[in-house]
Amino acid sequence: GVGVNGEIAKAQRQRQTMSMFGGFFGGSGSDKGKRRALPAAEMLECDGMLYGFGAAARATLPKMNPSKAPVLSGASSKIASMLRESVQGVSKMRGQRGQRTVTQMIQTAYTSGLFMHGGPTSPVNSMIIPALQYVIWFCSTKSKKDPKRVHCLETLANACLDCQQVQAREILRLYRELTNQKQTFPVQVAGFLNALKDSAIESLITAKHYPSCDYDHTRVSPGQQRPHLRSAYTVLLGDQLGLDDTTTARSDRFLGQAQAEMKKILGGIDSKTLGN
Repeated sequence: GVGVNGEIAKAQRQRQTMSMFGGFFGGSGSDKGKRRALPAAEMLECDGMLYGFGAAARATLPKMNPSKAPVLSGASSKIASMLRESVQGVSKMRGQRGQRTVTQMIQTAYTSGLFMHGGPTSPVNSMIIPALQYVIWFCSTKSKKDPKRVHCLETLANACLDCQQVQAREILRLYRELTNQKQTFPVQVAGFLNALKDSAIESLITAKHYPSCDYDHTRVSPGQQRPHLRSAYTVLLGDQLGLDDTTTARSDRFLGQAQAEMKKILGGIDSKTLGN
């Protein structure tokens, strides 16, 4: 009886799982060993069955229910204190080609956003400011050596050593990371798949543009660097792959240069072939 009931329960769990995942992984999960989805990319094997990405896996990340955080009073001094406590060597870290400390940069972004993306009410900064405020608020609720707090603050500090495209992406990624657990299960799955898409874009840039894409500004123009190439590929493939950072990509001030570099390298490859 236990064995029979166990098999029934297993079958029920499989049906429930495929009901939830069906949009992301095509097919119903029946017929062992058969292809059950779109023919793109490699198939995934699970319990002897093969699954491929379905239509929902290429859809834009579902809109999250926004999670807002209170604006901290005395935010600038609290940000400086948190960074000193949790990020080793932060006092010596400088961004904007050495012009400002990363602490100053985060303090400014907290209230004004990233200047290369316009004023505080620009489309990008309208996302950046509340996202960063949430991340900072979250860190303020944790102890100074809490692993999650250290991870978030180190990520912000290191992003400030790079260009503002990277800073924007990292701030929004941290926000999604911290708030994803409050979302519905399909949104959580979509968020997981979005990370895989991001990795695919990075791998594509490495395959087509390395090593020059990782040279600094003294050796190559901005349009040849990875952060701006990332913007070009995101704009090109965003709708096809359902990438969720197309807004920040389109506001990249070096987008035109990066698109020209991308087209030079890709030649006549169309976006559909590239996306697949």
